[in-house]
Amino acid sequence: MHGGKGVEAIKWFRQHMVWYMQLIGPHNTTFLHWEWVSRQYIVFAELLQASSLGTSILQPPTSGIPGSVVTELEQQPAYYYQLAAHYMRKRRNSFNFALDNMSEASQNEAVDIFQSSSETLGVPLYVGQYPQLLEEGSIRSPTQAEYMGHFIAEEKMFQHSRAVIDLLMKAYEQYKLAKSGRMVYCIGSEMGQEYFAAREYVNAKRLFESVAGLYRQEAWVTLLWVCLGYLKECARKLSLLKEYIEYSLEMAALPILSDLELEANTFQNEDAPAGPFSYSQRAKIHKEVIGILQGTTSDIPAQEGMSCLSVTESGPIFLEIDLVSPLRAVLLAYVAFHEQVVKTGGMTSFTLSLLTHLPLPMEINELEIQFNQLPCNFLVISEKRQASANTPETRNPRIQTVPDLELEPNKWKRLSFNVNAGLSGKLECLSVIARIGQHSTICCRAESPASREDLPLWKFEDRLETLPMRDGSLALFGQKVIQVEDPEPLVDVVLSASGPGFVGELFPVSVLVNSNGHAIHAGELKINIVDSKVGSMESPRETASTSLQPYHVELLIVQSNGEQLERVTRDEENFQRCSGILAVPFIDVGTSWSTQLFIKWHKPKVVTLFVSLGYQASQKIHLHKSLQLEGKIPITVSHRYMTPFRRDSLLLENVKKKLSSDIDVSLALNEANVLVVTARNFAEVPLRLISITVEEEDGSSCSVRQAREIYAGSLSVATADLEHYQAEPEAERGSITESDFSFLLMPNEAYRQIFSVRPSVASSALGVGTVCIRWKRDMESMKFFSQEKARDVSHFQPSVTINSPTVTTTQVKLSPVRVEKPPLVVSLECPSHALFGAPFTLALKIQNETTCLQEVRFSLVDSQSFLVSGAHSDTISILPYSSHILSYKLVPLASGLLQLPQVILTATRYSASFHPPPASTQLFVFPSNPHLKSGPFTSGLTIVNSR
Repeated sequence: MHGGKGVEAIKWFRQHMVWYMQLIGPHNTTFLHWEWVSRQYIVFAELLQASSLGTSILQPPTSGIPGSVVTELEQQPAYYYQLAAHYMRKRRNSFNFALDNMSEASQNEAVDIFQSSSETLGVPLYVGQYPQLLEEGSIRSPTQAEYMGHFIAEEKMFQHSRAVIDLLMKAYEQYKLAKSGRMVYCIGSEMGQEYFAAREYVNAKRLFESVAGLYRQEAWVTLLWVCLGYLKECARKLSLLKEYIEYSLEMAALPILSDLELEANTFQNEDAPAGPFSYSQRAKIHKEVIGILQGTTSDIPAQEGMSCLSVTESGPIFLEIDLVSPLRAVLLAYVAFHEQVVKTGGMTSFTLSLLTHLPLPMEINELEIQFNQLPCNFLVISEKRQASANTPETRNPRIQTVPDLELEPNKWKRLSFNVNAGLSGKLECLSVIARIGQHSTICCRAESPASREDLPLWKFEDRLETLPMRDGSLALFGQKVIQVEDPEPLVDVVLSASGPGFVGELFPVSVLVNSNGHAIHAGELKINIVDSKVGSMESPRETASTSLQPYHVELLIVQSNGEQLERVTRDEENFQRCSGILAVPFIDVGTSWSTQLFIKWHKPKVVTLFVSLGYQASQKIHLHKSLQLEGKIPITVSHRYMTPFRRDSLLLENVKKKLSSDIDVSLALNEANVLVVTARNFAEVPLRLISITVEEEDGSSCSVRQAREIYAGSLSVATADLEHYQAEPEAERGSITESDFSFLLMPNEAYRQIFSVRPSVASSALGVGTVCIRWKRDMESMKFFSQEKARDVSHFQPSVTINSPTVTTTQVKLSPVRVEKPPLVVSLECPSHALFGAPFTLALKIQNETTCLQEVRFSLVDSQSFLVSGAHSDTISILPYSSHILSYKLVPLASGLLQLPQVILTATRYSASFHPPPASTQLFVFPSNPHLKSGPFTSGLTIVNSR
């Protein structure tokens, strides 16, 4: 073994045990032989376990060694621990047999002379020998009888069961490491038997319950029989009457059909408490347990010193059989309704099929069939017991009689009944309760034939299988559930809305309840908004949620109007997420009641509004209505930044062109930049703009001032018109308020508002603010709009007043901008217009905003439209915080909108050139002196606005 030849060691050990196994000796000393055999296996298992820790012992067989091929099981240390435990049990049995054959006098004479005083014991002749005896100064060796007395005294003190359990525990651990699942359970069964022999019934019951689970799953009926016998006996010893009855019923329902099957069966465990594995033993157990349940069998003797087990009024028995219970073979109950749908108050039929696999007929005193609707529960008794039946009124809502309630073994008992569906909703048969005796009840969970599953222990038996229902369709597709429809409601609920809703708007939905034949008492409206594509956003009864994500839709339920309604809508706490409940007052027959719901979209989405009206008439009645609504985006907002007219700043970040930056807009520090906000009507109805403002994020770092408005019609305004705007001083601009500004915006039309943005701090990501657009629907102009466009807008015609209680505000956050101080600023100064042939001055003012000397290289590109006088190219130096002016004299040679001569400026230090927009270098030349009036878009003169 230590040399690594594990297979040879196993063969030699096998041959060694064959040689010495037969050397048993006298009958009264047999236990010594089995002690030696057990010790051999223990030592070899320990050697094998130690050798297998470092390397595997699997090797090809070697010729010349006696014995057959070594199996895989023989290479496991657990195998030898198991054999050691086996021979340890034989040691115990042999010792008990020897004690039984000894007379009482012989047992009393059997004393251990080696436990005497040291004065009577001498020194042994060699190491390992027992001591010699000293008698009257002489020394002698012990006799054979004295040796046997010593061995018997020691064996009496030895704990055989504990030694067997320790060996089996080692085998259990080794098999578990080897992942031998079935051998683990086999060892568990043997350990349970040892615990049972040692009268440790709690540990034995725990192990047998674990083992029985595997035997049930894999349908090992023979082994399960033995295991259940031990469990039944453990329950009796522990005074567990309910468990005792359950194990007894399970044993009686095992698939053993006749005693002839045992003739070829070699498995017979006479010592097991279950008794012989036969049909007659099943019948014996059946009679015993049914007698206990019925109260006809005498009391069961329990453990010594404890009272007998019996079913009494103070200790009744209630057994529950569910879909995974091992007692399903004792009683099966299938229920199938003959119809799928029934009206409220109508009668419907169903069939109840019962089956038992017990070996003998079972008499049931009464059956109670329970439904999810308590008024439908009823009792079933046989005709011969009807006269003597005495059922309490609390559990006797109804009684039906049948000829008999006796269940034959393996034969379906089919019973048909009628039941009145009193309440709407779902009617389901929950369970069937069978009362065997006065204090014994078996509750069996009702099952549907459509979901029928075979019993694991009976599906492999050679027997004729029948269907639970005579009707084949019911046997294959029958259900224990039936749908009970609501009675026809004599109330109508009308949901009406006008067109699509808009994001951010309080969209009203009218709810009208008309009573045509039922007076509504204790009415309740359950309102739920669901996603038309996904499903329900939230249950109507769910009031708390752990989700912090914003919902797409909010719901507001109010029953007021005017000032009170406006006050309620201002309080955001009155908004509910996606559902709500509204109480309905009493409505008499022929009258109606109405209310309004308000829906607020946060994101565009198609939703369905479900309204369920529940009210009390003769019974609770529910009416469901739904309305699909779409939330759309009413206004799209866009913006862009522009530099001041004919004033350009050199921004170094634009020169570097950082690709990694998410900010693509750069503004000059302390410069009045232009922000153009465009609001376009994205809806299909006219909207009235109230105001467009920008809420500053931080007024100390960036100030935003409102300028004049520009109406762009259908987005046809020219970009040049916007870039001719130059930010005016704040004192020269009037503020636009809701009282003096209100603009009608037709579909697909746009409105542009201009703001002056002046950043005062340098930043890589400066927040400007939020655009706030206040708007509302304009229903008066919708009629004219539909006539002019000549299209069908019937879905816009309101059935309720669509005016929202408050003006809707749409907010769009402006993207952050990059702000930097420009080193150079160039301003172009020229008149607003010119005359043909009349000279004028064009000046370029270059400002140095740094503490360094700046060199600027310029070059002039001639234009065919102007006669130019001035320097064409040169390099100039500009002192810190000073400016330089390039002046040119121009004479127009043509009339119309002309492009001024281009002056290219390049900063030598930064290798960067100025690129002014083309619109800022254009000039209109009149052929003659025009007649002009003052206007708002120039510093003195402008053309009369054709608008």
